[in-house]
Amino acid sequence: MQEQEESISLPAVSFCKNCHNEVGNLVFCPSCGQKSDTHVLKFRELLEELADGLFNMDSRLWRTLVPLAVHPGKLTNEYLHGRRMHYLPPFRLYLILSVLFFLIPTFNFSNDGPATGFDEELISSGGGNNTGDEAL
Repeated sequence: MQEQEESISLPAVSFCKNCHNEVGNLVFCPSCGQKSDTHVLKFRELLEELADGLFNMDSRLWRTLVPLAVHPGKLTNEYLHGRRMHYLPPFRLYLILSVLFFLIPTFNFSNDGPATGFDEELISSGGGNNTGDEAL
């Protein structure tokens, strides 16, 4: 009989990629709070995170948009008093609202045909041009 050597496996020591403190098997770094698993997201995972971030009712986006629409002064006071983790950062909110502002008009919500952004009556009547240059 041969004696089998038991291999002793020590837990892998992992370090936070942000602050370089030991993380061990924890999901988040105890020092800075960054997630331990920082793999590069695949496109599908990116879309899932985007959809989860936008449409999740626990999302900071919705917790920011509702007070902004109903009580904008309250949101400003909360931010100025340092209570910021509950709400979306102002610059990120600005970027999201800017994208929505430019995307929403591109959708045609009526059945009248493609949205061109022009008033067809105004174009067919000569555009309301009263400069007297019609003969040119």
